[in-house]
Amino acid sequence: MKRKCRLLCNGLTTSPENRALYNELKSDWKIMEAMKTQFNVDNAWNKLHHRIVESEESPVVLPGQARKVPSYRFFLTPVRIAASIILLALLGTSVLFLNQINWQKINVSANISERGKNIVLPDGSTVYLNANSSISYTKSFGKKSREVKLQGEAFLRCRRISPNHSAFMPIGLH
Repeated sequence: MKRKCRLLCNGLTTSPENRALYNELKSDWKIMEAMKTQFNVDNAWNKLHHRIVESEESPVVLPGQARKVPSYRFFLTPVRIAASIILLALLGTSVLFLNQINWQKINVSANISERGKNIVLPDGSTVYLNANSSISYTKSFGKKSREVKLQGEAFLRCRRISPNHSAFMPIGLH
């Protein structure tokens, strides 16, 4: 211990810079001793937090640098996900609703006791249903498609679409 004190004293006397540094540290130490206040960690953290928030809100812009706009992507991501889910749900519901509207069916059936039944479809095509058979089609038959659902036996005579009609209209049996 004495040796360390001797080395310190020699270092202080040999260099005026060392002596100035030592005196500065000694005065700081005395000031801290005089304060004798306990350091409050919570207040220090709160001050640091407020300084960080303030620096994020108004960052220092040096000359020649562009100001950085704060990014809100972290907060917008959940909103975007929720909007996408709602949009998909609405889209799915509307497709189901529109599909049900288009398939409002008209059912025609021929009983076992009947030998057959002649039916004229809205587009002018004729169907001859055999006994114990049934046919169903949509109310919008012939406007966009000509689909029918047939159970049993039937003879179909499909009317041709006019030659100047440019759209292809498939005929479908299910």
